Formats: sequence, structure tokens, C-alpha cells
Amino acid sequence: MDKSKEADKKIVSIWTDLVESGDKLKKKRFEKDRKDIMRFYAGDHSFIYDEAESAGWAKTDSWAQMTVNLTFEMIEVFGPILYQNNPIRTITTRGKDPVKHALSRVMESYLNYTPNEMGLKIEAREAINDALISGLGILWTSYDRDTGLIGSTFESVDNMIFDPDAKRFRDMWWVARRRIEPVWVVERLFPKTSKGLKGNKTSYLGKSINSGDKHTTKSVSQDLVVFYEVYSKMGIGTRYKDAPDDMEEISDEDDNVHIVFAPGHDRPLAVEDWPAPLFLDGKWFHTPLYFHSHPSELYPIAPLKPALGEQKAIDFLATFMLAKSKNASRDIIGIDPSVDENVINQISSGRDLEVVSLTKRDVSPANRAFSAASRASRDPVRSNPGC
Repeated sequence: MDKSKEADKKIVSIWTDLVESGDKLKKKRFEKDRKDIMRFYAGDHSFIYDEAESAGWAKTDSWAQMTVNLTFEMIEVFGPILYQNNPIRTITTRGKDPVKHALSRVMESYLNYTPNEMGLKIEAREAINDALISGLGILWTSYDRDTGLIGSTFESVDNMIFDPDAKRFRDMWWVARRRIEPVWVVERLFPKTSKGLKGNKTSYLGKSINSGDKHTTKSVSQDLVVFYEVYSKMGIGTRYKDAPDDMEEISDEDDNVHIVFAPGHDRPLAVEDWPAPLFLDGKWFHTPLYFHSHPSELYPIAPLKPALGEQKAIDFLATFMLAKSKNASRDIIGIDPSVDENVINQISSGRDLEVVSLTKRDVSPANRAFSAASRASRDPVRSNPGC
């Protein structure tokens, strides 16, 4: 194997390790809270009763298991308040040069056209919802291959991996974005370097970093491949502390490098300049939205995390109140044994309107029974001994 191929494999290996480290940190400090909140937000809360039963302090077989979904209500109340209309962008020129003035008008028209064309309002709403649920929402700015426009779209935090050494977003040295595409799309994007790349059904990807993700273990309609876009401010990876010694021979003069790779593939799909030099302003291609930063960690605190205990308490209290109301609402009616059994069955059948056939022998005891039933309907806790 020649040196260039060996170097390519090492670059893929280095960034696979780095992305895996970032992914582990995210799962440890962020994913658990996000999944817990999502369980409360997106479904019923029966799991808290199963956990209570497993803990041995409650048996839930006879419980109504109420769900009072305040988590969903909170997001639906605060989300619309935070939603914004599309921005109106204004560009002004310095001086009176007519050419620059005309160019500014063209640029202004373009910048006010793209939010509507790219659906920025919808994308921003999804990012806001994600920020309320998980604590972090992401908008990704890039070139859209379908429209040929540059715009911002929602990107799930699941697909974002950050430098695990950073304590603040401004201190990161690299950012990675996970992408999932059909093999033929990747081959079209990277025709020279994708040779031999396989879909997730048969490739190394099934055992890769995200093996728990449904896209990496099974696809329904076509072969999918998971790959990563890395935006690095630390070169191509030779500065990684665990990089092999012979990596020093690889030219690594540029700090800002865009690296695209698929775990298990024998070479990077691309090693090139950033699509736009955002690093000049200390910016990235993603825009984070969060409300509560952590004083000593990169990932922010989810707004709902401190309230999960209260959410559980409200669910349990609603369940206890319903169970108490049910147990305290029994009707006991005493009936003379001489009343015909068929009449008793008709009285206790529970229908709102009941026509009962009575003999003369049943009239007097039945009258007393009806009187007791009437009193019970007015006072459901009353015990009626009958005659």
C-alpha cells in the first residue's frame, strides 16, 4: 500500500475516533435528559408507573395511570410566543456610487427572497421547539442543491457533534454534522472518492458509531450510508494527540479544513477548504439556540429538566385523586328480600331510564328501594340500608 492510501486511512481513523469521543460526551451529558423529556412530551406517561412498581413502592394494576401532560402544554404555550416572522433585511451603501447602490438593492432583494423561498419560518419553529424540549436548537446555513439558494434549515441535535474539549461554543476547534443519504447520492456528490462505498445493510456502517440508530442498521427502500462533514480549525487531524507518529509527514499547513468521511471507508470523501470562510469572523455554519447555558459544560440545560419531578408528582396526584374518587363513590342499596329477583336486576342494571314490571306483592318493598336509590343518586357516598 502506497503512502498516500495509508495516510487517507489514518485521516478517516483519526476523525472516526474524534467524532466517537464527541458523540459519547453528548450521550453522557445531554442525550439522557433529552430522551427523558421527549418521553414526557410525545406520549403517555405510563412508564413512570412501571418504574414505581419496579421500585417496589406501588402496585399499578388497579390504577387509572393518569397523564397530565404539562410538558406538552408548556411547549405549545411558549413556542408560539418565541416564533418570529421572517426578517426584513436592509442593506445600505456608503457613498454615492450608483453601481454599489444598485448592487445593494439586488442583494437586499435576494436576502429578503430566500427566507420565504426556503421556508425559514417553519425551519425556525422546529429549532425553537427542539430548544424548548432538549435545551438546544440548531439552524444550519448552507447551499441548497434543490433550489440553488443559500438558506438556513433546521438540523436535529441528534446529527450534531461538537468538540468534546470545549466548554463554550466559541471555544470549539471542530464541529461535525452527521448526514444520511442514499449511496447513489453520495456517489454523485463525490464521484472520485466514493468508489467501494457500501450501503448500511452490508457495510461497516452497521457496526459504526451510531449503530443504535435505525438508519445505520436497516433501510426500507434503498441502501443508505452515514457520513460526516467536519469543519475543522485544527487542520486535517495530524495535531490530534493520539495521531500516529508518521502522520507528521503529511502536509497540514491549513488550519481551516472541510473534511467529509464515512466510517469504514478507506479514504476521506473530501478534504477541501470551507464552503465559505466563516472562520474569519469566528463563526460556524450552525446557529445554536438555547436558554440556559451550563457554567462548566458545553451542552446547555434543558428548560424542562428541573420540572420533571413536578411533572411526575402531578401525574401521581391526579391518579391518586381519581382512585380516591372512584373508591368513595360506591352506591349501596338495601332491598327487602321479598322483592322479586328480576326487579332487583332491573333496578341495578345501571340504565338511566328503566321500566320495571311489579306485582302487588312487590309494590311496597319496591317503593322503598326506589326511594333509597333516589337518595343515593343525590348523595353518592350515602349508605342506604333499606327495609
